[in-house]
Amino acid sequence: MVKNRDIITANNETDVSKCAKLMLDNNISSLVITANNTDNRNNSVLRGIITKSDLLDAYVKSYGGNVTVNQYMTKKMQTVRPDEPIHMVLLIMADSNVSRVIVVEGNRNNNNSKPVGIITTHDLLPASTLLLANKTTPYTQYWLKRKEVEDKTIQSHGSIIGKGIKHNLPYGMKRILLAEDIMKLDPIMITDYADLIDAALIMRGNRISGLPVVDSNDRLVGIITKTDITRAIADGK
Repeated sequence: MVKNRDIITANNETDVSKCAKLMLDNNISSLVITANNTDNRNNSVLRGIITKSDLLDAYVKSYGGNVTVNQYMTKKMQTVRPDEPIHMVLLIMADSNVSRVIVVEGNRNNNNSKPVGIITTHDLLPASTLLLANKTTPYTQYWLKRKEVEDKTIQSHGSIIGKGIKHNLPYGMKRILLAEDIMKLDPIMITDYADLIDAALIMRGNRISGLPVVDSNDRLVGIITKTDITRAIADGK
């Protein structure tokens, strides 16, 4: 492995599991692949790039059959309700450094929650320019009534006054956009006892990066992503 100017690389003869571990250790989604060069002027030459999507293909072809989804799924996930303001969805994603949140019915902190939608950073692109106001952007204030004011994300970004929570809304917006306005309805899901290769096949076939995981009663129990598949490859599973 060679590190040059903050670019993480691997030799073309490096084992795929080691490439996966490099990505995880350096928190990156792609790896530059080089090859030994017989030319004395350079130590190596560029051969290509490998991404988590490539690792997904590799898992489908060469791995699988040994583990189930619940062994590699991420149990700690970010969820929102359909009536959650998009502004809060953005803040939750930024605070948790995640690229997707699952929309659930009822209380999002309840273990019996069922997924009804999913929101990714791609879904937020049209709204982000309006909602990410900075100090120079005119804004108005709106009130969000909420019983559970203990929510840490809300406490950190909103002023709790009385029984409501005050937030800034960029000037000119006619109404508050909600999660249900932009979420993808009826997200593709997988059961926690399914084989991990099934999750990889579904993600590859639908060109998506993550799947909500449910139990036999359709209750949300986790999420499985390309990063989780990468972890399985790094473990040789």
